[in-house]
Amino acid sequence: MTVSLTGIREALIAQLAGRHSTPPRRLVAPAPSEPELDALIRVALAAPAHGGLRNFRIIRIVETARPALCDLFEAAEREMDLEASEEALARAREKAGHAPLLLLFIVRAFEGHPDIPVLEQHASAGAALGGLLHAAQVLGYGAMAVSGHKLSTSVFRSAFALDPHEQALCFVALGTPSGPARSKVREAPETVLSLWPAAASVNHPAEKNA
Repeated sequence: MTVSLTGIREALIAQLAGRHSTPPRRLVAPAPSEPELDALIRVALAAPAHGGLRNFRIIRIVETARPALCDLFEAAEREMDLEASEEALARAREKAGHAPLLLLFIVRAFEGHPDIPVLEQHASAGAALGGLLHAAQVLGYGAMAVSGHKLSTSVFRSAFALDPHEQALCFVALGTPSGPARSKVREAPETVLSLWPAAASVNHPAEKNA
């Protein structure tokens, strides 16, 4: 049986364009295996990095550390709200238990770099995160980047030994979707693509709202 290379490429593009997030509460075992996780990291490492500057690192949450992570989520909730209710604390602990595999994605931005602005460094880290999420779906897994104010608390920064130039951007939840994906309408390419110098000929969102 001959498989068309064009067909393979079109199928891959369709899969990438159809990427969607799966909430952690809807992710179940199995999670990516060790070799598959290595593959995800390799894709992240393939992101553009000006000057070879590595603007991210990843921490894998060991499964036996989930109870400690629950404690950390509760401590962060208490730091943000000294009067947090028992219900709010219980919700914080519950969130730490979702998804069979959790990664903490950390952005490393170096202020004052002579050649690479911080904005470009952030873009590089974002590209790495996007690649990881896309690769997870290509392998047949569900994934979602989950952020929140807890990641900026002092207890979180201390627990993960973050350097001053580092910031925890999000957790990446990974696993197998427990149900079918919810349909999502994507914007058409022309909503973000314009022409120069004939920009006025394209329906540009910024111009419409001006």
